[in-house]
Amino acid sequence: MGISGEEAGTALKSIISRIYRIGEEGTYDEGKSEKVLTSMGVAVRNVSGDFRSFGDILKDISNKWSTWNNVQKTSLAQTVAGKMCA
Repeated sequence: MGISGEEAGTALKSIISRIYRIGEEGTYDEGKSEKVLTSMGVAVRNVSGDFRSFGDILKDISNKWSTWNNVQKTSLAQTVAGKMCA
């Protein structure tokens, strides 16, 4: 019971889009996913304010995943993956 390559690609594209989404106020405003990630100790931007690479963000999530409780994991998954993970 898997998903097709096309479905996986679409899901990944949506996740990347949500992580890099800018808030309502513009370029320097955090989007919801960025706020959640930052609150959990995962930086989406570097010290210059530029977005970090998606691979580096995923590595940080992977390194911290086992330290988070189920509520934190679910919050992050729902914010970043949306209804795909529900």
